[in-house]
Amino acid sequence: MPRLEGFAAESSRAAIAEFVDWLLLDPMYNVRAVPDGVERAVYINCFELLTNLLAGALSTFEVDLMGRDDVDTLNTRHSNLNPGNLKDPNTLLPFIPIPTAL
Repeated sequence: MPRLEGFAAESSRAAIAEFVDWLLLDPMYNVRAVPDGVERAVYINCFELLTNLLAGALSTFEVDLMGRDDVDTLNTRHSNLNPGNLKDPNTLLPFIPIPTAL
């Protein structure tokens, strides 16, 4: 992936690990039959794979609008995932699906 030189894997993995820890607090996503350590590792690896695939796809994203070629590159230095924008996972509410929405 040629344009991912600015993509910080350690910081994104730490953010993913924090999200997975918050996710595992919800009994809807925490499978009792699977040990938490194994489940945590699977979730982290799946989300990391997904973010790497998205980063790779978006790093070569090009737009041709009305004959004008603009190239958008993935710039993680100016993203919303900086430490000042992160919320404390203890203050977030668990996801509750609405059955009538389906």
